[in-house]
Amino acid sequence: KIAGYVDYKINEVTPVIVNGDKTRATILAAMNIAGELFEARNNLEELENFSQTIEKKAQSLNETLDLAVKTGDT
Repeated sequence: KIAGYVDYKINEVTPVIVNGDKTRATILAAMNIAGELFEARNNLEELENFSQTIEKKAQSLNETLDLAVKTGDT
């Protein structure tokens, strides 16, 4: 699967490479794949931060609800 994806990315950039230089196409494909990796890591980090924020808010709301139930303030 990985080799197929790399081959796909090389074939994707080959038409824009002057003289169809396979080495340049391979390097450009590798740079594109690395860019995708960095973007995916950044997206994952943002999602983890968002998840932590939601979890903290949920915990705070749960604590507030517990306090309200205990004191009879509904």
